[in-house]
Amino acid sequence: MNHPSVDEISLASILHALGDDTRLTIAKVIYASDQPITCSQAVADIKNLAISTRSHCFKILREGGVIQSVKQGRDCLNTIRLDEIEQKFPGVLQALLA
Repeated sequence: MNHPSVDEISLASILHALGDDTRLTIAKVIYASDQPITCSQAVADIKNLAISTRSHCFKILREGGVIQSVKQGRDCLNTIRLDEIEQKFPGVLQALLA
């Protein structure tokens, strides 16, 4: 999976990744969790979300530097890259996801 380094993450990429209501909702669910969660858990409350749309949303969030996804068996566990982004852009994610 492609994850940009902290140096590659830009404010524009974060805002682009969170600029869609579905992606913003997914990021908020992951942000609110106290532990890594699967893609299925992150989209459980979103009705009628096609699998291809779900995959695309996670790809944009990963490539934008917002989430970190780690493959575990058949699942991917997702977390918000809060500490890394907080160092580069203090308060941005908390303001957008809280």
